Amino acid sequence: MKLRPFIRSLGDILFPRQCAICRKTLNPSERHLCTACLLSLPYTGYRAHSGNPAERMFWEHREVESVTSYLHYFPGTGAARPVISLKYFGKMNLGQYLGEKAAEELLSTSFFNGVDWLVPVPLHKVRWNTRGYNQSHEIARGVSRITKIPIKTDVLWRRRNNRTQTRLTRHERKENVDQLFVAHRTRGLEGKHLMLIDDVLTTGATLGACIHALSHIKDLRISILTLYVTGRPGTAPDIHHPDVTTVKIEHPTDE
Repeated sequence: MKLRPFIRSLGDILFPRQCAICRKTLNPSERHLCTACLLSLPYTGYRAHSGNPAERMFWEHREVESVTSYLHYFPGTGAARPVISLKYFGKMNLGQYLGEKAAEELLSTSFFNGVDWLVPVPLHKVRWNTRGYNQSHEIARGVSRITKIPIKTDVLWRRRNNRTQTRLTRHERKENVDQLFVAHRTRGLEGKHLMLIDDVLTTGATLGACIHALSHIKDLRISILTLYVTGRPGTAPDIHHPDVTTVKIEHPTDE
């Protein structure tokens, strides 16, 4: 027996890996999510389809070429557990895994064509110091692993630690992120194609602020990929899996 698989098997016995949704013990071939939960996730099916609901949020921005989201976010469901675990409980590898899965779904489309860099939406240094990582960067790492597109983290700077977007109205969200980001080290970005990466898309206010900060760069093209897009109330799918639909957790809207 090879040493590494043996150590991994021994670790699974001593410290069983659990599905991030249903908490059942994972099989050796499963990563982070069991097969049943992975198949039951509320996929948007947007892929690279033009005019999808996520893309419509950004039609006012001439720089934006395409937008897509991998999953629907429905508060209080087990399917929302992965992003909660990523965002608040240090599950960075889970974010990378979901970034990989999103990229794999899109790899056969034209979505990544011509993209020069992946740009994760930055956190303020105060929030980063508290959390110890940027969840959007972890998602981008997974996407980069599949697409081989490099990550660029020095384009956007978050100028203040704004309050969370949770429970704010659409108007309050826009005010909350007004002039929130500053673009720097933009030399050489003229004519390039950046893909912004974020965890949850709700109203598009945060990503819109990112686009505004970059809008002065000549001939810049922007695409957007988010892990989740907030679903409409009352439209959550019926996920037939033990303990999946009974989770009570807060709504992690875009920060």
